[in-house]
Amino acid sequence: MGNDLVKKSLEYHGVLLEDDTARETLVEYGGISQKDIIDNNIGWNKEQQKYTIPISDGNGGLVEIIERDIDSIDDWIEELGKAYNKIPFEKSISSDHYGKAITFNGIIIGKDLSPYLIPRLVKIKCGEAGAQMKRCANCRIYQEYDCNPLSRERGFEYNFRCHQDRDIILSFINTSDAHVKGYIRRYFAIPDYSKCRKVTVDIATKQNVEEIMVSAELDYSKMDAEYMVQRSFVFSTDIKTNAQYQFYGTTWGDPRTQRSTHIINRTKASLDSVSKWRLTPEVKEKLKVFKPKDPRDVDSITEKIQGIQDDLAHNVTRIKKRNNIIMALDLVYHSVLQFNFLGHRVTKGWMECLIGGDTRTGKTETIRSLVKHYRAGEFLTSGENVSLAGILGGVQQTHGNSRWSLTWGKIPLNDRGALVIDESENLVKAEIMGFLSGVRSSGIAELHKIQSRRTLARTRLVFIANPIHGDVGNYNFGVDIIKEIMGQQQDVARLDFAVLASKEDVPISEINQRDTEEYEHFYTSELCHNRVMFAWSRRPEDIYIEKDAENAILHAATLLGEKFSSDIPLVVGAEMRIKLARMAISVAAMVYSTDDEGEKVIVNKAHVLFAINFLESQYHNRRMGYYDYSQQRLTARTLRGEEQLDEMIYEPEVINELLVTRRIQLTDIEDIFATDDRGRARQTLAKLRKCGALKKISYYYHKTPPFITWLKNRRHALTNLHAEPNSFNFENPFEGE
Repeated sequence: MGNDLVKKSLEYHGVLLEDDTARETLVEYGGISQKDIIDNNIGWNKEQQKYTIPISDGNGGLVEIIERDIDSIDDWIEELGKAYNKIPFEKSISSDHYGKAITFNGIIIGKDLSPYLIPRLVKIKCGEAGAQMKRCANCRIYQEYDCNPLSRERGFEYNFRCHQDRDIILSFINTSDAHVKGYIRRYFAIPDYSKCRKVTVDIATKQNVEEIMVSAELDYSKMDAEYMVQRSFVFSTDIKTNAQYQFYGTTWGDPRTQRSTHIINRTKASLDSVSKWRLTPEVKEKLKVFKPKDPRDVDSITEKIQGIQDDLAHNVTRIKKRNNIIMALDLVYHSVLQFNFLGHRVTKGWMECLIGGDTRTGKTETIRSLVKHYRAGEFLTSGENVSLAGILGGVQQTHGNSRWSLTWGKIPLNDRGALVIDESENLVKAEIMGFLSGVRSSGIAELHKIQSRRTLARTRLVFIANPIHGDVGNYNFGVDIIKEIMGQQQDVARLDFAVLASKEDVPISEINQRDTEEYEHFYTSELCHNRVMFAWSRRPEDIYIEKDAENAILHAATLLGEKFSSDIPLVVGAEMRIKLARMAISVAAMVYSTDDEGEKVIVNKAHVLFAINFLESQYHNRRMGYYDYSQQRLTARTLRGEEQLDEMIYEPEVINELLVTRRIQLTDIEDIFATDDRGRARQTLAKLRKCGALKKISYYYHKTPPFITWLKNRRHALTNLHAEPNSFNFENPFEGE
């Protein structure tokens, strides 16, 4: 009975495949028994129109039971037991592997917008008939292949199956049926149709092939891997872009271009570096080195983090007094993807920051050194040639502009990881920053071109930028640089925080001083890498924020919202509680604040206080000037000398004219106040500005919000307007009048 089931699993279009070797291979390499065949229902499923057949992975004998289309059975029988040589992705294009079965890991960064349909089964028939069934002397089919005699009158037939590991496959892609048939005739040394009409070539069945672009997988344990994109063709239509796979296939040369090309027989989803990382008991013990003496005391936490930063500054970055830059990167790098706060799921837990400042202040070198030391994330120099396709993704024409393919950019390719973008001021210059608003907000990259595509892009972002107009000292307030670099208000608001580095922060005499103090390098690359991976691998249920910490976050969010101006929306009262929660969780992860099992991140009030202290230190810094700017804006939003306004504006007609006039110029003042004395009009304009009623915009003036409110109240007081709505009766509409 078992033998019958094995035979049944090899049916092909109702014809029993009488091949004992194939059946033996199925059992031997599949590692299955007759009981397995019965239990797993191996065979033809009439309802689903599919086979269930066991496939060996070719490396170690592991088996997976998968479903395959009936037309693919012969291809997958051939695949059984094939040994693949596992090699690194960057060596997959080597001539040493030409025509050999290889397997490697990679990430699909893009693919063609529509799959190809190429021949699977080609029927070659020869009509040469007669008693002797004569064949041409140079007929390669007759000499090298087994042919099926049809009849004396009909000649013979050969079924040519286009197996997935043959280089002939590449000649069938992006071409016509006529070209395919002509190529097959040449392949079998069959004369041209004009010379030999006895042989016919018919394409019986076809198969799907997708063109993909493959790059090395993001392995954060190996930061020196060379970035390379390899064109490949895969026999599948259910693969996803921006996903990591193990590929099984063969390397060939494209017959048209001679470029190294992979033909992928099959794929297997693989884990990314974050998913592969394991929090073992040994790692837990080593991470305890980041714990402060008193995990609930903000001074103890500050002392521990300061010690870590001093170690990294002396032994890794070798740049003095830029601990705020180290802190900025650490806060972003140790943020989590999601967490629960006040009973609700915060789906954007990862952070973003801007590190701005003068050139040659150590921003780039500090961050680059830390990224390499942490062995996590990717460092990207945007430069002047930055493009939206490189950052987010795009479509491009291939094959002589006859096909379109989609390729994802750096942000989605670093999903769940981190990306540092240096010289990010170029993103605004190139008008790219505005297009990143959606992906930064939702964590989903979307492209709406010829077709719409979307993928996850939950990427921690660090923007490094220089002022566009000179040094930090050239600006009235350093915080003005942030709006200039980010562009729109909403793009600034999506930053969790920002820091600035000025040339004047560290005296030149101190920079040129010999470093006589020695620091033992305690926080090694392995320790720091594991600390980052610990944060990146935490799930929402692994984050616990204590009630005192939640209360501290809510209270501080209110105070900070009142203290700092939202005109440059680094601090916005309605969103500040979420930003503080993200920062507090990051601080807790940095100092390995966990439960007894060492797996859940415990956020206490001290972590919140540390985050608040860091923000206060940066925003009160005189180079940043965010607090000074906020005080200036608060003053500008307050009316001064209302008694003087009362004396100037006392006619309802003047109030009405001021309310309806949006852009006010000197001539408007002359008309509104009914004066032909230009000197008097200038005095009136100067008084209004001094009182905080007008704000100059270019060559005209705008009314300030407090002045608009004052005008409305003044009109009500002068005209006795009834501001309250009438009580309206639906049965008798005029009863309330």
